[in-house]
Amino acid sequence: MPSSDALAPLVRRIRSSDPDAFADVFGALREPLLRYTHGLVGDGAVAHDLVQDVFVAFWEGRHSLAPDTPLAPFLYRMARNRALNHLRGRRFREATHDALRREASGGEEPADTLDAAALGTRLRAWIGALPERQREALALTRDRGLSHHDAAAVMGVSPRTLNNHVVRALTQLHTRLADYAPDLARPLNR
Repeated sequence: MPSSDALAPLVRRIRSSDPDAFADVFGALREPLLRYTHGLVGDGAVAHDLVQDVFVAFWEGRHSLAPDTPLAPFLYRMARNRALNHLRGRRFREATHDALRREASGGEEPADTLDAAALGTRLRAWIGALPERQREALALTRDRGLSHHDAAAVMGVSPRTLNNHVVRALTQLHTRLADYAPDLARPLNR
């Protein structure tokens, strides 16, 4: 992914409706935004639709862009907001579905086994259960490879706050792993 500095000269061109500048931004950021959004919503088709909406809204609002707008954090924030809005609408349906499924199965879950698939499933669930800001900080810094500065800009927090979110998320995941599979959890360096 190009740095925000590399995309800075394109802002003026996009503001003046230059389709080539838009195509450059689209080409540079579409895939990273898709991966980031997919990480938030967990569905490739939905992520594709949300990122498409981001670029449409970006183009439609191009005249209101400030000349010094850092494009990557700006577009990540747009994608984040759309993903969060989507998730808010989906939560009620999922909660209802889960309750119906538990009721139909008599509340029993199959026995857990320690294999890679089960651990992977649990890890995804644990990450999904993290507080929203911790999950997002983890996704931006670990999955998407953004610097703490750029990830903090996307989230609208200071780099120190972002670091606190990442540390809390990793600590929580380590604790859950230690409870689930003590042999796999190594001590945290403090």
